[in-house]
Amino acid sequence: IAFRRGEHGRLLRQWERPSEGFFHFVRDDRSPALAVVVNADLSQGPVRLLFAINPTLADATISVGPTIAGAAPGAWSLLADEERFYLSAGKHANRPVEADLWLPALACGLWIDPGEGGAGAA
Repeated sequence: IAFRRGEHGRLLRQWERPSEGFFHFVRDDRSPALAVVVNADLSQGPVRLLFAINPTLADATISVGPTIAGAAPGAWSLLADEERFYLSAGKHANRPVEADLWLPALACGLWIDPGEGGAGAA
């Protein structure tokens, strides 16, 4: 709840219909795993969120491509996984966002791109 009420949670609080390109969904043809970029068209500022989920009992790879993954390593920072939110600057396990995004079984991740010249629009 704290994240949704926070500064970056505003991207999840839509009071009007967002623009057509606001959400960008990427599916994996081999499984029900999927990813969604929130604010993909940057219509609500430079910050983007990436949520990916693998609801299966097997590992999954979602081909999000280099445009979403970004040319610069570290363009995306992990905010949460299936166990917890990482709202402090403390050390935590990181799942990098790569062109082929790997997710373990029964896992999810939420990443943020602060829009500081990293990944670019989807």
